Amino acid sequence: MATKKNIKLLVFKVKDIANFDSWEFIQELHDQSQPISEVDWSKDDKIISGSHDRSVFIYQRTNKNMWQKMLVNIDIKLSILCVKWAPSGKKFGLGASCNTVAIGFNNAESACWTVSTRDKLCKAPVISLSFHPSSNIVAIGSSDNSIKIISCNFKNSKETFVQKSDI
Repeated sequence: MATKKNIKLLVFKVKDIANFDSWEFIQELHDQSQPISEVDWSKDDKIISGSHDRSVFIYQRTNKNMWQKMLVNIDIKLSILCVKWAPSGKKFGLGASCNTVAIGFNNAESACWTVSTRDKLCKAPVISLSFHPSSNIVAIGSSDNSIKIISCNFKNSKETFVQKSDI
């Protein structure tokens, strides 16, 4: 759980979604220095958070039911506005206020998450994105009222944006 004005991410175990009293506090994750703008949870129990401080953190659940931070290698110039896991859980996408879209994947060779960015795909900030069920195609929404479709395939630990289509 995160709020737009908070730098803390609170993790709860939920027994009954309708009964807040049944929620059990598990852990506080507080690595961001400015408000968290977006959070997403993967199907294989990873949490990603993006912030106005341009940082992205990925947390993996340990066998002790705690969350461990994983290294993300990223260089974004302005605020992260949206983050989203691919359905496969093996890559993620993010959009930033500097008109940048990025696709990240886990690089086993360097034991960190590597991010490949593309600037100027949109003329305005990237405010939303959504993966195709195959995890190889991403729709990007921008505040310039455009939608772009890109293909993101990984070959030999190198990410490539294959095609761009305007809608």
